[in-house]
Amino acid sequence: MFIMSMRMNKKRIIVLCMIVLFVLIGSIVGLKYITNGENNIKVSSSSNAENLEFKTQEDIKNYIKSFGWEIEDNPVEVVDVQVPNEFSDVYKNYNKIQKEQGFDLEKYKGKKVNRFTFVVLNYPDMPKNIRADVITYKNKIIAADICSVELDGFMYGIDSFPKQ
Repeated sequence: MFIMSMRMNKKRIIVLCMIVLFVLIGSIVGLKYITNGENNIKVSSSSNAENLEFKTQEDIKNYIKSFGWEIEDNPVEVVDVQVPNEFSDVYKNYNKIQKEQGFDLEKYKGKKVNRFTFVVLNYPDMPKNIRADVITYKNKIIAADICSVELDGFMYGIDSFPKQ
């Protein structure tokens, strides 16, 4: 019985770790953000979220802030992440969130991408453990999300600022 319980706990931990990984691989959304000369992010004339380009980390911060999110000045993590060749259910669910924002990670299968993770300071009623993730590939934003890093956390598109 104890061994069976440990196996279930291991499965839960693995699933939760995968969810947290995908939350952190979280994404950028974005047609709501159009530059006004304050930064170097630009949207191509095709109005596709995946044509969102950036030149500096400051541009990524401005992108996140354009959706109403307040974040710490520096990312808590900047890492290289390998998009898997085959999507698990977790990746499929994550990509569904991204597709709703105009992104699609399918074309980045097998690619090494960068993930920028920032602490969110203004999530309503949750002052801690909320992150904004932006995933980039060759100076293009390819995914973005807001997530909780709690065990029973959540994840959704970066453009979904909760109503207070």
